[in-house]
Amino acid sequence: MIRVLITDDHEMIRNGLSSLLRGEPEILVVDMARNGKEALDICAVRQIDVVLMDLMMPEMNGVDATRSIREKFPEIKVLAVTINDEPRFIKEVLQAGASGYILKHSTKDEIVRAIMDVAANRQHFSSDIL
Repeated sequence: MIRVLITDDHEMIRNGLSSLLRGEPEILVVDMARNGKEALDICAVRQIDVVLMDLMMPEMNGVDATRSIREKFPEIKVLAVTINDEPRFIKEVLQAGASGYILKHSTKDEIVRAIMDVAANRQHFSSDIL
């Protein structure tokens, strides 16, 4: 079972991703965070395998949160899930330690495949990004 933390400052996105993943036999959404700081705090107390990480959030953005999570919890993988396809953001979050980068308009199949890939130590990028 892949334990997932959804991190996004928009409640509708968090709830939507959670609903989308509900019922997937190999994925369990264990918690949700509104910003990078909350995600970091949750990673310290919950067993998480993959963090779905938005990039633009208040308090601690996704790049800084990814860097902190990967430094403190190297076993946890981070998958960037964002609307932003600008190369500089992709480069920043990958340098911070993310294992993949998908866009929020990705299909359910692609989101599930991305989670499975990063959980298995493989990188995953949306076809739009490639």
